Amino acid sequence: MIAVGRSPSYIWKSIIWGRELLIKGLRKKVGTGDTILVFQDPWLPRPFSFKPTSFNHSHSNLLVKDLMAETRIGWNVDLLRVLFNEADQQCIGSIPLCKFPKKDSWMWHYTVDGSYSVKSGYYVASQLNLTATSPSKDEFSIWWKKFWKLHLPNKVLNCNWRGFHEILPTSKGLQKRSILPHSNCLICGYSNESNGHAVFLCRGFRKGEFELFLVAAWYVWSERTQIVHGREQFSPTVVVSRIHKLHAEFSE
Repeated sequence: MIAVGRSPSYIWKSIIWGRELLIKGLRKKVGTGDTILVFQDPWLPRPFSFKPTSFNHSHSNLLVKDLMAETRIGWNVDLLRVLFNEADQQCIGSIPLCKFPKKDSWMWHYTVDGSYSVKSGYYVASQLNLTATSPSKDEFSIWWKKFWKLHLPNKVLNCNWRGFHEILPTSKGLQKRSILPHSNCLICGYSNESNGHAVFLCRGFRKGEFELFLVAAWYVWSERTQIVHGREQFSPTVVVSRIHKLHAEFSE
């Protein structure tokens, strides 16, 4: 697993901290059960390991589908009694099975719809005392002070700030505030319009704009690397011009 390093940047520490947080809150959602290892993967709806407390070395490669009854709409109760203690039996039995299951998938345990939210992430961090290892408030405060001093229109800064804090008026956000009766994207109809969907994933989002964003991100990083290795820094006007030129070349 990738380590933090000796003198990590604020962004890198944030990424590592976020990774640790996700590990503590992600678990497998049982569908067909043919990709979930019973004693190795996190799949039980029980924090914080999401794994059975019982363990049998002779069944280390057992799959969740092997615990299901022949009908596939219930659990093999007799087998559960043999392999698990009472607490594990009750936890497994609480997981509903469908007659026509979907593929196994990952989900965030701490929200109803299985999608990560900043609020639920903070809750998990506070419960596990992860806030002590998160980027310091001083670093965070300095970063936002620099952000608000950028020479950009207030509407651009406000939009990005609201996006970071997940308070853009997407359908998902409006549904949570009981303003909309659904969370469907009003452009493409997708059933869960989050900030990420609205900005990057919506089919109504013009492909060229998304490509330009990706080219800009790559070019800025490339510029940064070359400056670190001694090359002179170009003016913002030159950088923007080159980004558009590269995008035009890639689009041909």
